[in-house]
Amino acid sequence: DEREIGMIAYITTNAPFGKGEGFVVNEMNMLKKLGADLLIYPRDYSKDLFHRGSESLAADAYSTRFLNVQILKDFMGAIFSVKGMMLLGEMVGRSRKPKILAKNLAVFPKAAHLARKMQKQGVSIIHAHWGTTTSTIAYIIHRLTGIPWGMTLHRWDITENNLLETKLKSAAFVRCISESAKRKLHFIVGNSYDHKIIVVHMGTDCGVTAEPSNCGREEFIILVPATFLERKGHKHLIDAIEMLRDRGINEIRCHFYGLGPQKKEIEESIQRKGLGSVIEMADFVPQHLFEEMYRKREVDAVILPSFDIGDEDGEGIPVCLMDAMAYGVPVVSTDAGGIPELIGDGGGIMVEQRDAGQLADAIEMLIKDREMWCAVGEKGKRKVERDFNLRTVSESLLAIFNSHRVKKGSPWQAGDFA
Repeated sequence: DEREIGMIAYITTNAPFGKGEGFVVNEMNMLKKLGADLLIYPRDYSKDLFHRGSESLAADAYSTRFLNVQILKDFMGAIFSVKGMMLLGEMVGRSRKPKILAKNLAVFPKAAHLARKMQKQGVSIIHAHWGTTTSTIAYIIHRLTGIPWGMTLHRWDITENNLLETKLKSAAFVRCISESAKRKLHFIVGNSYDHKIIVVHMGTDCGVTAEPSNCGREEFIILVPATFLERKGHKHLIDAIEMLRDRGINEIRCHFYGLGPQKKEIEESIQRKGLGSVIEMADFVPQHLFEEMYRKREVDAVILPSFDIGDEDGEGIPVCLMDAMAYGVPVVSTDAGGIPELIGDGGGIMVEQRDAGQLADAIEMLIKDREMWCAVGEKGKRKVERDFNLRTVSESLLAIFNSHRVKKGSPWQAGDFA
């Protein structure tokens, strides 16, 4: 029974505030819908409510800056305790790079402050999204208070390897959002902690319906909801659209939505190839606006031409693809990261990484073969309903939280920090 769990502390980067982590906002809202009591502690300070559903979580969130008088006071109290001094030594001795050490030390004061706060609020279990400094905060709180904790690992945060083995030793559970992420974690830390690791996907709302398909529209509308980073592969899609134009296929409009360091470079490439009337650059928008476009059948395909960049970075299982699939919108992507787990069995069209020719062929097939377009969309919808249903995912999380929470009447071993 999820009502037995008690208070769950979620440590996020920004959510429910800010423009990122819309998928975490959705997860937390579903947990609340299922009866969970949440307290949310964003690492970064913000009051910007961007995503739909963030308003309902704001009252449960405690967003504060990295340092103020009370945080400094709690930090001094922790750092002069035996446990605090041991933790500081761990940060210095085990952080594998100066940059990682600096980031861990930067969040230590806030972690000490939140440890005090969580003790007073009666938190039963802590869950941190990401294996970076958000889980560093959770780890410090656990060491200072004894409150059980676990973390969700995605992909790039595993590659960074911020005290991962140290964290795995003390975590009650580790959730990987894909089998690909689990394999990556095994590669870095071995399989000694496999009993703690469980694969639970991120999910999307599957209780949605779209309007009847718009067969009368003259243009084929492509949407790309992706941060402007090299690994997202925008340049390969630009090349693919140029190929299609050379083939005489002109009834295409493509919309790039996002923010990121390569936005200007991508825009210059579009103009240089004379595709300014075909590809539109737009800023990042809330997830629910994409969903409204899918519902109204204003989008014919969602494309994410991502590719792996060695061991430096990679995809998890992009929720932006799940969201489109839930509405029966066909998706085209690659075998980067965990994407094959989502579309590899026909849930979408999978092409080779960095292959503009295959991208062009896939788009051309969707334009010319309406039966194929319908079949890909329908298979994708069934796939997310079966394996990436947000409600089912959240029920699994609640079961995990309940099995590891502080049991009623079990005192925390808070030691000299209490």
